[in-house]
Amino acid sequence: MGFSVYLLGFLPWGVLSPLNIIKLQLNTVSPMAHIFVPKETEQCQAACGIARMWATLFWSLQFISALSFVFVHYHREQTGLVYMGIAAKLVVGVLLLKAYLTGVINWPIGLGGACFDWTLALLFALELRGGGGGGGYGSSAPWANGRLSFMEEELSSQQLRKERLSLRNGELPASISDRMSGREEDAEIQRASRSSFQAGTDKFKSILEEQSQTPPSLPPPPPSPPGAKKEQ
Repeated sequence: MGFSVYLLGFLPWGVLSPLNIIKLQLNTVSPMAHIFVPKETEQCQAACGIARMWATLFWSLQFISALSFVFVHYHREQTGLVYMGIAAKLVVGVLLLKAYLTGVINWPIGLGGACFDWTLALLFALELRGGGGGGGYGSSAPWANGRLSFMEEELSSQQLRKERLSLRNGELPASISDRMSGREEDAEIQRASRSSFQAGTDKFKSILEEQSQTPPSLPPPPPSPPGAKKEQ
């Protein structure tokens, strides 16, 4: 599988995050810090432990998010990660712009980072829709509607790619077709079993009703012993 927008999503946070985490742990000033933040902001972070803690949490989550896009590049069925990434990039872009407008960070990250994140969010959304013209999951195959989690558990990665290609072409994947036919057969067997059970139950009830309506017959008298005389 070649290059994709999800690999592009690894940048720039996938590169900047480890560097900033190391800088925060060592509590040193980056030689490029003056490009991204004012001197006052850098000094404030260096002097405040709680600020460094929250910054470490932010960069750690950004690095995890960047790695998740690499995972999605090889596992395109993980659309939940893409939706989460879209939301994260929209929110981070807004916060970067706000920080730039209030003078906390400089324009390379305040404007450049915000625009880059918003662009990636748009590209991710278009990728989910199959390039903006339909053909994505559920658009040309309304019967799918994202209810395909069983495919991830039961199929190999090669089979899963084949089924995804069928989805993109608007075709019914073989795994879903087999499952649907199997369910129809199971339903037919269950209906036949219920019908047979009901017939047996009705027959048993009719036998019980006949026995309850017929008076009980007395057993015949025992035979007389040989040589016994009949009473006059």
